[in-house]
Amino acid sequence: MGRFRFHLEAVLTQRRAAERAHQVTVSHIEREKIDLERTMLQWNEQLVMERTDLRERLDGGGTGGLRLARFQANAALTLVARLRQASVRLAGVYSRLETERKTLAAMAGGRQAVEKLRALHFEEWKSQRERREWSDQDDLASCGFSPEGPPQSEPA
Repeated sequence: MGRFRFHLEAVLTQRRAAERAHQVTVSHIEREKIDLERTMLQWNEQLVMERTDLRERLDGGGTGGLRLARFQANAALTLVARLRQASVRLAGVYSRLETERKTLAAMAGGRQAVEKLRALHFEEWKSQRERREWSDQDDLASCGFSPEGPPQSEPA
């Protein structure tokens, strides 16, 4: 009996490759999520600094201070608008990430099913091989050996 050959090996190989490709897609989305979160954190820190500076300028008073305060208020409003847009984009990224993770889990389940089928086929092949070996050994042990001894040639 030859080597074990799984008739669905090509399917298993294809599923592994598709799963790996989808893992790359998920990792790109996760990278996008991390970058967007980092950007939003930086903008939020800038917004806090702008508001702190604005508060200090308004407490200081003066005409020149009001003009600069207006510029800082506009900068703060711009940051707020950016943060809102980024939060909408982040919600979309989270949605895509969840969808892609579910798809990846389904792909992994399909691959695992084929792997289990392969393991079952291998165990069946192995047990058949062992049965065949035992049968061959039994045949060898019983061939030509009877309780009376080996067959005798009759003198001619």
